[in-house]
Amino acid sequence: MTLQFIQTGIRNLSLRDRSDRPISSTGSIQNWLIDLRPVFLQRDLLSAIAKEFWNRFTDFGPFQIGAMETAGIPLLAAILITVTLYLIPK
Repeated sequence: MTLQFIQTGIRNLSLRDRSDRPISSTGSIQNWLIDLRPVFLQRDLLSAIAKEFWNRFTDFGPFQIGAMETAGIPLLAAILITVTLYLIPK
């Protein structure tokens, strides 16, 4: 359920095609664009992504988590906030 929920959220909020007229950094119209910022601002989607991250990577530690740009800060925060649910013994 979680993965399907994430996929639907990304499909509905983040995929842009030529009809949306995404503009490249050089000013030309692109054929497609994936902009995850709207997904990262949805609490339920962000929580589901963090849960899926830990479900997949809990056994691969220790590791460092980073993002390429400031748009990834909400994702990093969600992953780090939920670390106590998955890695820290009770």
